This record gives sequence, C-alpha cells and structure tokens, in this order.
Amino acid sequence: MYTIEVDGYCIYDNTLPMEEFQLDSPELTLEVNSSGSLIFTILPSNRGYDKIKINESYIVVYDNGEEIWAGRPIKEDIDFYNNKKFTCEGELGFLNDTRAPSRQCYNQKIFHEYDGNKIGYVNMLLARHNNQSSLVYTLPGDDTDSVYDKKFYTGICRFTKNMPNDTECQCESTFEAMNKMVSYTRCYMMIRKEVENGVTKKYLDWLRKVDIQNNKNTQTIHFGSNLMSFAKAYNWNIVTALMPYMVIDEEKIVQDDQGNDVQTTESKTYTLGDALLDTVDSTGKYWHKGHSEFVYDKAGIKKYGWVCQSIQVDFDPDAYPGTPNQKEYQLLEAAYDYLDNYRLDYMSVEISGFDLQLLGVNVEKLKFMHYTHIISEPHDFDDWLLLTKMEIKMNKPEETVYTFGHTYTKYMSWITGQLASKVEGFQSTTSFNQSGGG
Repeated sequence: MYTIEVDGYCIYDNTLPMEEFQLDSPELTLEVNSSGSLIFTILPSNRGYDKIKINESYIVVYDNGEEIWAGRPIKEDIDFYNNKKFTCEGELGFLNDTRAPSRQCYNQKIFHEYDGNKIGYVNMLLARHNNQSSLVYTLPGDDTDSVYDKKFYTGICRFTKNMPNDTECQCESTFEAMNKMVSYTRCYMMIRKEVENGVTKKYLDWLRKVDIQNNKNTQTIHFGSNLMSFAKAYNWNIVTALMPYMVIDEEKIVQDDQGNDVQTTESKTYTLGDALLDTVDSTGKYWHKGHSEFVYDKAGIKKYGWVCQSIQVDFDPDAYPGTPNQKEYQLLEAAYDYLDNYRLDYMSVEISGFDLQLLGVNVEKLKFMHYTHIISEPHDFDDWLLLTKMEIKMNKPEETVYTFGHTYTKYMSWITGQLASKVEGFQSTTSFNQSGGG
C-alpha cells in the first residue's frame, strides 16, 4: 500500500478509489547515492490540489506505513485542463542548496574523532551546510508555509584515511564536494533518521560493502522466472603480486631549539617487510615469506609472470588487539582479499527483474539496498547483487522495475578482522609450507 503526504496531509492512497485520493501516474525512483525522484500529476479533483508549493512543501512516500522516501517539489507544469505535473527530488538534494568553501583539502582526513569531537572532510562539509540551512518545523496539518529541516548530521563513517592530495573545494555545491569523497571511497551514502527528544534528526551514513553485506533479500531472481534482462562487461587487469602498505600518524616527543619537549605528529609507512612472517592464506593460493614486502600468487606468476600493484590499507586499532603483528595481519588480510577478488574488479553486471510477490507468490518483498541472489544458468552467473535502483509505478506496482547492479571495484581498505579466530587462523599458517610454497 503506497501513500503520499504533503506537509502531513494525505494526497494519495492507492487502496482508496475516491478521486480526491488519486494521482495520475505517480512514479517513484530510488537509486543508490542519488536523491531519487517522485513524479506525479494531480487533478483539480484531488483534495491536495492547492496545497503543493514549489520548494516549500515537504513530501513523504510511505509503503505500508513505512517511510521509503522524502523530498520536495522542484518543478510544476500545468496543462490545458489545469492538471498539475510535479517533479520532486529527495532530501539529498538539500545539499545542493549550500556551497562548499574555497579551500585546499590536501591530505585532510575523511573522518576523525578527537576528544569526543567529530572532525574531518565530511564533518567540515556538513557543519558548513548546517550553518547555511534554516531550521523551521511544520507540524502535520499546519496550513502555514512549510520550511523544513535541511540539516544533516554525521552518522556512521569508518573511512579514516586521508582524501587524495589533490583534493580542493572550489565553492561548488555541498553535494558535489561530498561526492568527491563518495567517488574516492566507493561508499554508499544513505540517510538514516532517528527521533531524539521528540525531534527527528537526519544522519548521513557512509557505508562500506561490509556494513550492508548482511542485508539480504530472501527472494531470488532466477532466469526463466523473474529475470528480465542481463548485461555483463569485462575489462581484465591481471595482478599476480601485491604490495600492501599503511600510513599511520604517530605522536612523538621531540626537543625544540631550547631543549624543551614538544609533542608532534609524524607519518610513518608500514609494509609487510617490517616483520618476519611466513604465511599462506586459508585457500593455499597466496603466499608471503620472510621480510618480503609482497604477497604473491604462485600459479598466477607461472601463467602471467610478475605483475605487481600496491594498495594502501587503513589501520584499524581494534583489529587483532594485543597481537605482536597487529599491523602486518591487517596488511595480509587486505592483500589476500584483494588478490582473491581482483579478477572481478573490472567486471560490471547490470540485471533487471520483477518482484514475484506482486504476482501473488508467497515470497518476501524485494527491498532497496539489499543483496539479492541472482541465478542465470544460460549466462553462467550465480552471485549476490545489490538492489541499486527501483522504478516504482505506484498505481501499477506489478510494473515496477528492479535493477541489480554491481561493479567489482578495487579494495578500499577498511580491515575489520576483530575475531580471535582470524588471529588464530593467521598464526596457524606461520610455518612456511615448503612442499606447497616452494
């Protein structure tokens, strides 16, 4: 059941036949890292015909009472019969209303907490956005002009490395400046709402794949059942060896010219060459020996030769706590993960399908930003892909199109590995296997 409210006033309910609750061709588009859109035509017979105001009204879409999108109208067209067609954008569009500073952000940390304060690139942008945004609440049913809360607060962000050293803000919109971070980390930017002291606050979360990997649809998209289209593209890049490294800012005490102790910060680069570790991953495919800085694939080297790349890994102080080789274990895990998935790094897949529940099949409804099992025997494909786009025709929900897309991207290295079992797994392989590893 889909309903649409304007400033708390219901203008659409697809379960009610009365004209005053109907819209012509309402279509909602949800898309990852996008504000999404809502397009509909309202007739003079609708009870909310005169209530929608461009850039003032606050519009919310509900699915069975659960909010799935919110935003504002940004365009209005009126035809010969006085029907009004509205185009609306989602709340991420609020970030287009404010401007980023003119500032060099060379090597600025993406996110960091210091003495309980959130600092860094993303928090700088949101703080500036909030300072430029008005804050007026409109209660449901209030007939006054609607000026809604455009503020966002820093939510989940585990990207603690630095922005690229050529990052510069040039008075572009906050959304454009924020997208530099999103493009760099390949993260998913999501709005999360929390009620605090009776007030709803909007948090921006920047999520990694690992943060959403447990969000899974139980319904399968299967060839011959509900798979509509399939497209796959390859751009192979072979890597047979890898040099992982991490850069950590460490505090140290130095003496100034007068001999006084001064605390300063120094960046230090760590590689696998800093510790004597002989290891093999759990599959037996990837090896590291001695003080070498490299992890390598023996079979791959035999077939393709030595083709090496490097990746920077973010240090997680909570991973492998208390172990003597905490940093090296994280570098190894990153290298194993990267090499194991690199042949997929440049494969892109886009699939569309439909929800069997809309045909009366007893299955769980497909959910946006949830992984879905895709099976297509003719395409030799069996994998879990993210539901990245939904084009919902509210008055014809059976025609909703679901797009499952995933581009396997380079490893953007936040290493978790907190479990002790992983530490034990690494420690159990510290004896180099001469017969298997040469």
